[in-house]
Amino acid sequence: MLVHHYFPRDPRVRREALALARAGLEVTVLALRRPGEPARETWQGISVVRLPVQRHRGSPLPVYLAEYLAFSAAASATVLWLAARRPFDVAHVHTPPDFLLGAAWPLRLQGTRLILDNHDPTPELYQSRFRGAGGPAIRRIIETVESRSCRACDRVVTATEAFRRCLTERGVPAERIRVVHNSPDPEVFDRRRVQPLPREAREFRIVHHGTLMHRYGEDVLLDAFRLLQERVPSARLHVYGEGDLLPRLRRMAAVEPLRGRVFLHGEVSQEEIAAALAAADVAVVPNRAGGIMDLAFPTKLL
Repeated sequence: MLVHHYFPRDPRVRREALALARAGLEVTVLALRRPGEPARETWQGISVVRLPVQRHRGSPLPVYLAEYLAFSAAASATVLWLAARRPFDVAHVHTPPDFLLGAAWPLRLQGTRLILDNHDPTPELYQSRFRGAGGPAIRRIIETVESRSCRACDRVVTATEAFRRCLTERGVPAERIRVVHNSPDPEVFDRRRVQPLPREAREFRIVHHGTLMHRYGEDVLLDAFRLLQERVPSARLHVYGEGDLLPRLRRMAAVEPLRGRVFLHGEVSQEEIAAALAAADVAVVPNRAGGIMDLAFPTKLL
């Protein structure tokens, strides 16, 4: 598996890799490397190879592009080195970016089959993240790269029926696409085993978790909480996650009347998320309409 993300942090990649390993397959994951993480390790039976590239959330488009290209180049060289020692039966490439498939393309000479795992339709994701910068021409380029990558592999996997329809409308053969929905790990989110986080006796606890991005509307959530806490003084808002929007949320939470009532916990493990949800009175999913959110309803919190 090749993924431009940290592993095992991405829940979809984590669940798919674990499912394969538990089914008896040998799995190697190539991912990004954060400071302090080992370059190589075995995690729950999965061989993890981390490349010296990091994410730069909230950066301008050129920085994202440079980051994608750096990871793709490093992944290409590493994949060839690993395959020379022992060929792979399947290379499973996660998007974005779609052109990361090119890092695994030379493996076809060894008979390796290619899977492209389309986490989100790239044109809609680009529109939501960069507000359509570059105009229609850039969107057409992105659509072309996406559709050609999908047609160049043996199988496409995507997360929803809406995403599948997007891909078929752009010319990807329907018979090549399979939908694998995101779902929680039943071993982590098990009510019988989860110990709720401690809380104040009279606290009314509201919880949100996920990636903190403009399209997910966490700033709207804080605005709404400002109105609520005037009517429910015991209300407390706990937000778990990180992303481009986190600096703005910190500024909002530092000002009265939110100070001391909104808690931004940053990135935590899935086990802590389960414990936080078990202690919640209400959980909130505040998505903005428009762009990719017209196609996707994130199921993380649900």
